[in-house]
Amino acid sequence: MTTGQHACLAVMWTGWLAAWCVWALPTKPDRRRESAGSAASHLLPLAAALAMLWPWRLPGGALGEIILPKLGWAGVTLAGAGMVFMVWARTVIGTNWSGRVTIKKAHQLVESGPYRLVRHPIYTGLLAAYLFTGLTWGDWRGLVAPAIAMLALWRKMRLEETFLQAQFGPAYETYRRRTRALIPYVL
Repeated sequence: MTTGQHACLAVMWTGWLAAWCVWALPTKPDRRRESAGSAASHLLPLAAALAMLWPWRLPGGALGEIILPKLGWAGVTLAGAGMVFMVWARTVIGTNWSGRVTIKKAHQLVESGPYRLVRHPIYTGLLAAYLFTGLTWGDWRGLVAPAIAMLALWRKMRLEETFLQAQFGPAYETYRRRTRALIPYVL
């Protein structure tokens, strides 16, 4: 990986994290919210997975062993595309969004924009960003970090689906049957 690729990924991830923190402020009040312990059970693995993708801060060891061709700028570009998809989804969901699993006051079931394609487009984009950042490195951690992220998001997604089903009943069930969770027409 070149210094330019390294710097570009660092700027992209830092910018995304900063934007996500700012966007957390203007949302609707919560009506129902997962516990702090529940939130930590997906946020901590996601943070650990992201930390794994920065080998200059962690000792390489076996996880730093190159096992795949490095994707280079293609990986950076695809990671960026995942982030753009997340931003699109976050913009469309508007004030219904929360970093924790919640139901907001006057919560709306959003089915437009990227939510026409998948039920959880923010997770789709985030997983793409993890995967292609990891594949840019070409080492084991580039596979392990996205797997950790997937497990954390899968757990969060299942809880979110339970909340949404309870809130929207048949309307959510119809949406769920019509729209895949993460990958259009596949998963």
